[in-house]
Amino acid sequence: DLGLDKAFDVTQGDTNILIAVVDGPINTKLTDLSGKFWQNTEEIPNDNLDNDTNGKIDDFNGWDFANGDNNPSWHFTNASKKAHDKFDHGTVVSTLAVGKINNPNSTVGACPKCKLMPLNIMPMKSTDTIATWETHLENEYEAILYAVKKGAKIINLSWGGWADSLDNVAKIALDYANSQGVIIVAGAGNDNNSKLSFFP
Repeated sequence: DLGLDKAFDVTQGDTNILIAVVDGPINTKLTDLSGKFWQNTEEIPNDNLDNDTNGKIDDFNGWDFANGDNNPSWHFTNASKKAHDKFDHGTVVSTLAVGKINNPNSTVGACPKCKLMPLNIMPMKSTDTIATWETHLENEYEAILYAVKKGAKIINLSWGGWADSLDNVAKIALDYANSQGVIIVAGAGNDNNSKLSFFP
């Protein structure tokens, strides 16, 4: 119990607070997330140009770092439907972050008035597994740098792994985020393991 009912008496967040969710693809049609998406004001949507000159064409509502396009939502082929059913993680995490309040039959997020920047890092092939996802760490850390540069105040990283130390690429990305005053929210693992550290 997070005690959100008491917290909401004080604040429900602010539309100027941008939360970047670096995770799997999300269901952009979910009513819980309707109207919650960040808009990149430096980009003109659907003009097929890189208006903000960051190397990403039409990144108006986020970016898909795993597949190299501007669609961080579900866009699976029929062959990858099985993978989609297994990995709805991004939608769940996004809803827990910014899901609408007073929305019937919905999940209320911890910051219901905040905006969401969805950044997909998960490949969407039928053969992909969580292990495949976690071998593409360059996607994860590029997404962190992108989120900071685009004004995210909070970055959620509900993923990671057990290790003896943080790898150098991760350290560079996370140190940069910290230097810009960005709050990093990271997973602690699901294995009840205290022998190793869980990163990031």
